[in-house]
Amino acid sequence: YLGLGLSAASLVAGQRFAQTHNFSKYLQNPCLDHPRLMERPVPRDERLSEKLFLMLRTRQGLELHKLNPWERSQFVLHKEENLSKWASSGHIHYHPSEQAWRLTLRGKMIAN
Repeated sequence: YLGLGLSAASLVAGQRFAQTHNFSKYLQNPCLDHPRLMERPVPRDERLSEKLFLMLRTRQGLELHKLNPWERSQFVLHKEENLSKWASSGHIHYHPSEQAWRLTLRGKMIAN
């Protein structure tokens, strides 16, 4: 994903980088041709966690069919139980016919 704007973070080809959070510096050069902040490789499991929470923030939600086999297996092993806890608190809802997890209105209020 590509983040645009002040303090925006991006993940491209497994590398994370971010735009400056200093408004004056950003106005001087809003393009990313200067040294990037927090540039570092991101481990595969961390990229998956980000993918899952970003999917949850969309209207379609986290649709299991959009995950590759490795991602689905990791989801079932490490993440599904957490989503079930959020479901019992009313923050997320599982739609079995679509195999999709979606935030409820209550969940959207705290999703960031």
